[in-house]
Amino acid sequence: MQKVLKIILVCFVVVLICYIVVPYLVCPIFDFKTSKPFQGKGYYNPYQKIDSNWIVANFHAHSASWLGLTDGKRTTVDTLVNTYKYMGYNHIGISNYQKTTPLCFHDSTLVSIPTYEHGINVKKRHHLCLGADRVIWTDFFFCQNLSNKQFMLNKLQGSCDFITINHPEFSKSFSPQDFSYLSNYDAVEVFNHYRTSIAQWDSALSSGYYAVLLANDDMHRLDKMDEVGADFTVVNTSSRQRYNIVQRLREGCHYGVKIHQQPDENLLTKRERIANIIKPDSISIKGDTLFVAFTKVAKEIAFVGQSGICKQKDTLNNATFYVFDTTDTYIRLAVYDMDSNYLLFNPIVKCEDKVPINEQRFIVNNLKTTTKYLVEIIVAICFIIFLFRKKIKNNLLLLSNWLQDIYCKRLLIVIAVSLFVRGVLSLTMELCNDELYYCLYALFPDWSYFDHPPMVGWLIGLSSINLLIDNLFFIRLGALLLCTVNSFIVFDIGRKLQGNRLGFWAAVLFNLSPYVLVVTGTFIIPDAGLMFFWLLSLRLMVKIFLCKKDNANTKNVLLLGLTIGLACLSKYTAAMLWFGLLLYILIYQKAWLKKWQLYCAVFITLLCCLPILIWNINHDFISFTYHGGRVGIFSSFFSTFFVEIFGEWLYNNPVLFSITIVVIFLFFKEAAYRKASDSAYKLFYCIALPLMFVFWIFSIANPILPHWNSPAYVTMMFPVAAYVVAKIDDKNTRITLWLKLSFLLIVCTILLFLFQFHTGLIIKPNHLVKDITVEVSTCKKSAEVFMDYARNQEQKALMPINAPILTPRWETAAQYERYISTQTGRRVLTMGPLYRTHEYAWITENRDGFVLGMDMWFITDNYAFENPINLEDCFTVSTPDTLPVFRNGKQVKELYVYKMKKMRKILPYVH
Repeated sequence: MQKVLKIILVCFVVVLICYIVVPYLVCPIFDFKTSKPFQGKGYYNPYQKIDSNWIVANFHAHSASWLGLTDGKRTTVDTLVNTYKYMGYNHIGISNYQKTTPLCFHDSTLVSIPTYEHGINVKKRHHLCLGADRVIWTDFFFCQNLSNKQFMLNKLQGSCDFITINHPEFSKSFSPQDFSYLSNYDAVEVFNHYRTSIAQWDSALSSGYYAVLLANDDMHRLDKMDEVGADFTVVNTSSRQRYNIVQRLREGCHYGVKIHQQPDENLLTKRERIANIIKPDSISIKGDTLFVAFTKVAKEIAFVGQSGICKQKDTLNNATFYVFDTTDTYIRLAVYDMDSNYLLFNPIVKCEDKVPINEQRFIVNNLKTTTKYLVEIIVAICFIIFLFRKKIKNNLLLLSNWLQDIYCKRLLIVIAVSLFVRGVLSLTMELCNDELYYCLYALFPDWSYFDHPPMVGWLIGLSSINLLIDNLFFIRLGALLLCTVNSFIVFDIGRKLQGNRLGFWAAVLFNLSPYVLVVTGTFIIPDAGLMFFWLLSLRLMVKIFLCKKDNANTKNVLLLGLTIGLACLSKYTAAMLWFGLLLYILIYQKAWLKKWQLYCAVFITLLCCLPILIWNINHDFISFTYHGGRVGIFSSFFSTFFVEIFGEWLYNNPVLFSITIVVIFLFFKEAAYRKASDSAYKLFYCIALPLMFVFWIFSIANPILPHWNSPAYVTMMFPVAAYVVAKIDDKNTRITLWLKLSFLLIVCTILLFLFQFHTGLIIKPNHLVKDITVEVSTCKKSAEVFMDYARNQEQKALMPINAPILTPRWETAAQYERYISTQTGRRVLTMGPLYRTHEYAWITENRDGFVLGMDMWFITDNYAFENPINLEDCFTVSTPDTLPVFRNGKQVKELYVYKMKKMRKILPYVH
């Protein structure tokens, strides 16, 4: 128990230190562009088309949360909702720290957008994440420089609809100078009951960044009248839909109010004052003249311009005007009504286009950032060496002794070459569609998922520190490391069976398999985790059933249940491990049926599978139904079987596939060979052959993917390695020649693929022949081309700012999620049958789906063309604009971008 508690304590301390330290280590160093004030011949007026439909909103309030550790423990959710409802609020937002509190109202006049307040740091540098579909835990706990602040905004931008920098004046968390450089946020919380942050807002506007304002209570205690109904936002919208409210906020069609506190204030007086607050009747601009009219007489109407300088004041009037002069870049209204309530309005700005679009105002300084990372790596290595110097010295001695064996030396060479090849592939190839999709598992943690269990998401989250280090290498790092460890496991299994020589040849064959080298060793897909735990399970089986009896102890048997359970959490195929092992026990080791350890191991596996079961219970067992449908019976005839066999022949190396089939044939045909296999290898046949036969039978009926039964070929590596060693002992030179040729074939294939991937010189794409490397080498470039086009259309007011993207397929949705949504916050939604949208059906639902009247983008291309004609009942569909995509200066792809306008019918997005 003491050891367990010590391990838990150490893990907690390590996680805490990593949480505090790692963000500082991974944050790049940014260079910030020199800011420029707004300029242009035209004006952007967010209030040009206002009407009489206004709603009162508070987006920032706290309720009891985190077991009362945060301020707000006296405020229940129900009491908070009832209080704000009584005061006449239409939007009631609860923004607890690092935690969303979804609210659902039966009253159609009320709405609550999922929101949380981000920030766990000593200086209260907080952000309001409005429309959040996940919580970001990254933060800089102590001091923050400008690069840290920008890095945090970048991380938050892709996780929510609308980002507000909260109370920047509070604790001086953000200085006015910061706002001359920061970007990738939407609003500044100017009014907050703690502080008023006008200087910071004016700094952003004066630097040419169109940040709108928000006014919020930031309420923690309902019994304090200076916190309740003290600051609120009034939005011009008739809709109570999340999408419409966010759009109006982004456009700036709202204003903020700070109530003038009066003695003996209560909820009734607050309610009356909020209901009677002054509202704009019209705010319009004609030529260079800004005309303003309010529903009531105001005590003071001020026109404030560049650097927060008041340009004009009018008193005791409900209508006035202001003429822009040549020095004005923006003008905002600051109004005191007759009750001394303070109202602030978003600015009218000069701009060249109809809508001002904020650009990123930073770039990564690659030289400084690389130098910073190198210094950190060197310091970390020196620290580790100093901390574990005694253990390192002892292990080096053990390694020296281990390397005395020639096969151990050769093994390291094989593993080093394999790691180098896989490292080059991982660094030079963009993420493929499947990897892009599995990144969603890390973005949206859940018990399980539509396609697969959660292990691949855990691997991505672990290697990239929950996508904090968001680049190709660290996303794929789990696959690279596990495959390297797998080679050692394969060697150890072979060593236990027949010595180091067999172990070496098994490792060689293992690394000659394209399935191992590329699919599980380079790409981060479910097979990466499956193969690691599959081999660990095989190693334990060998120790328990094929080695000395003292290895068949309770510990190893229970560990076997755990490793098979973790393999099942990687991929459902792992269940065949138990099927094969039980088959082996029934045929060769029936005495094991009387041992309780075997049944405990099965129980441990079932416990590991609980997350999968919980998710499927909550989703009507849709995952099992889907996969069952993929392997149905008798929907076609043998053509798919031959396609499957050909795929297996390629995936598992044509030479190794052929040798494996020969070994299986000899096992069934020759009694002497079968007898020689009794002592060691029948376990591998019992596991591998049922898996092969099951998928071969399924392939007769339906097309299945060739790598599904590749674990069977990996399992057969050990009988195959024994066969190869025997042929070498018989002086059979053909076997080594074929293995050398298979190695050359893999190397040449990889080199040709990389050459085509980066140059496109081998295959010239046309209408008859398509270059498959284009689809995985232009995802990022395609996103950049679309974003440039979308920004241009938004500046011309032809589409709303950050309009969502609609797609019917999970593959393209995953591309847009990574290269567009996580970079800009532009939402990706899907519409269509579940077998085409997969996990995006629930992501779309969590993002509140579709709203009547919304505008969307629809993107497709000439490689995977999707015609939106079937959506013409739902939208007015424009003719597509064609955008060329280039690679190395040559056009290789065409994007077709449709504008889907004014949604008038909503189709179900899960069916």
